Amino acid sequence: MSVAGDYTARWREALAGQSVAWSDYHLGGWVVRLHHHSPELAARFLPAFAHRALQHGHGLPIQLHIHLTDGSTSLPLPALPWGTGAELVNGVAPGYADDAAVVVFDSWSRLLHVVDFAQGTAFFHAPVAGQIPAWEEAAPLRVILNLWALAHEGHLLHGAALGDERGALLLAGPGGSGKSTCALQWLSQGGGYLSDDYCLVAAGASVQVHSLFCSAKVVPEDRGKYLHHGLRFSSFREDLGEKPAAILHPAFASQLIATAPLRAIVLPRLTGRSGLPELTRCEGGLAWRALALPTFSQLAGGGRKSMEFLSRFVKRLPCYQLDLGGPPEAVPVVLRQFLDELI
Repeated sequence: MSVAGDYTARWREALAGQSVAWSDYHLGGWVVRLHHHSPELAARFLPAFAHRALQHGHGLPIQLHIHLTDGSTSLPLPALPWGTGAELVNGVAPGYADDAAVVVFDSWSRLLHVVDFAQGTAFFHAPVAGQIPAWEEAAPLRVILNLWALAHEGHLLHGAALGDERGALLLAGPGGSGKSTCALQWLSQGGGYLSDDYCLVAAGASVQVHSLFCSAKVVPEDRGKYLHHGLRFSSFREDLGEKPAAILHPAFASQLIATAPLRAIVLPRLTGRSGLPELTRCEGGLAWRALALPTFSQLAGGGRKSMEFLSRFVKRLPCYQLDLGGPPEAVPVVLRQFLDELI
């Protein structure tokens, strides 16, 4: 057994036979069960998955079990298998990633992600549940879900996915490029919504995009605009530059789309120009750069597989630049017309 496989086996043994609450979700084509060893983590994570929840007794086979633990869990959990001074490459110590299992550790947040592909089991551990970063509450378990997706011809991508069951657009770019603004304008005008920050893409015979999280980032001063919808907001620290995430279920349940064919990649940019937003065709290399940096920096553990997936992915879709200008409410009109033409 590999060192990664041995470590995951120790986690399975530590939690074996524990009777805890659980909840099931349909995420990216898989049925995922979350085991609530940490009630506080469950309380913080579950709202983002609410739109994909399955009722108890659904009878579907479980493909992936994810165990949520924190420092208050009253069990002898396995310690980190390497010293604090270990050299980590993309969150992974040498020898702790192979085809059977991966161990990823974020040395800044102290969050541990363990995935056993052969057993269909994963473990998420936070030293203190109340101190997880805001982005982990808005898009929970994204490292684990990405590692699982990579093993099944998929990948999580940093971007907003907007559309309906006939087709969707992926809006990509760095923070501040206008993705969230476009997504919220689209949502406010009744458009179908898959993601604001992270979605899952599957590149099989066709490219499909799946919704994982029913959250949408807003700037702190704009929270009041959405309070009349009765939305719940995630915790955040404004002094650290974090943004609150609005939980869109159940207020926008009718607009939350589970999956759609992906039709194009759109790269918004704020230009300060007047007039309507304008779309122009651009090269796929721009899409690669817009997706690569935020995706790789926030999704540790993927390594070469991530690079190869993204290179193949951008070649399969047309790419367009979206110059933003004029009234924000014009953006959904332009994007809807464009999507209708692609469909």
